[in-house]
Amino acid sequence: LSTFHVYGTNSGIVNEKTELNPVNDYASTHLFAEYYVKQFFKTDKSPFVIFRLTNSYGAPKYINSGKWYLVLNDLVKLAYEKESITLKGNGKAKRDFIWMGDVCSVVEKSLDFKADKDNVFNLSSANSYSVLDLAKKVQAVYLKRYNKKIEIFVNKVDQSSTLDLVVDNGKLQELVSFNFSDKFDQEINNIFDLLEKN
Repeated sequence: LSTFHVYGTNSGIVNEKTELNPVNDYASTHLFAEYYVKQFFKTDKSPFVIFRLTNSYGAPKYINSGKWYLVLNDLVKLAYEKESITLKGNGKAKRDFIWMGDVCSVVEKSLDFKADKDNVFNLSSANSYSVLDLAKKVQAVYLKRYNKKIEIFVNKVDQSSTLDLVVDNGKLQELVSFNFSDKFDQEINNIFDLLEKN
């Protein structure tokens, strides 16, 4: 599992032919790992599949998982603990989100792929949502669950404009016909369940 951050962009249409331009350690180390995996295909024909994963979401299994920095988890935790959601930015930033259950299904299906020097795929839903979109989803689930409306506060000082991002998964869809799921409400509820238990 690599990351779409190896492209170093947060706007436009991104496919596997997009120039690689990592801009931080996280992206650079993943790109190095890709090269390392490919090296073993060249030297001893070890089969491989590399997935450049976008932002996966799903409730953590454990309360102390350390994954509360992930966007959806963070928004739900804010709603639960503060009874409001305060965004660090203006909420316009868009990201591709993919449900972790879909990630697991695609990875399982990839076990049947043939060994190939071109087994690099974007693993994305090809649907982008703004952080504000997700905050509104959390707000709606909170209202239904707790019968109370919470406020969403955005950082009005942040004047960043909306950048459209599409992480194309067409190459993957040629090998694995797959309908990607919208499990936001389910996972938001699962995260609330986890927080309530603890």
